[in-house]
Amino acid sequence: MYLPLTTDLIEAFDRVVATFDDLANTVLFTLRTEAHAHIAYHLNVSMKHGNFFLDNDPTEPDPSIMALNSDLVWFDEDISTLLRPEEQAFVKSGLISYMDQMLVTSATDIEMMNQLGMEKIEMNILVLQQNLKNIVGDATLERSAGFYQLFGVGPQVCFFLFLSFPIPLNHSICQKGHI
Repeated sequence: MYLPLTTDLIEAFDRVVATFDDLANTVLFTLRTEAHAHIAYHLNVSMKHGNFFLDNDPTEPDPSIMALNSDLVWFDEDISTLLRPEEQAFVKSGLISYMDQMLVTSATDIEMMNQLGMEKIEMNILVLQQNLKNIVGDATLERSAGFYQLFGVGPQVCFFLFLSFPIPLNHSICQKGHI
């Protein structure tokens, strides 16, 4: 069956298609933002309220880390069944680097930490990394793992590393008296 379309109907149809394309893109960005929001929330709870000053060897990851893993698995299952592969790739893109960054920047939220607490954080990172490998593929949280390992080597080694690999300072910042 052939339906003749007038120019006005064709333009209206094209506008409807464009509106649905815009809506689809908005949904993809919203899903991506939701995944990032879950990461930010659970890592914030873990770092602000987690106990990292331990008397005994850590035996399990922080409950917030386990909740984040559950959320990410649920999220991955949903988008895997509802989205095309290229849409899934877009929604998942950046999760590893975002999580890595959040783990490092949230270190300022830790009130007290000892060597056993650092081991618990390393366990948390390992658990998150393993879960990300199941979701994204080749996932490593190298930056955050290396950052927290610095705690274990002590301040003298960190100072030596700083002297060995100096970070160039921005000259304009130095002139303004910020450093």
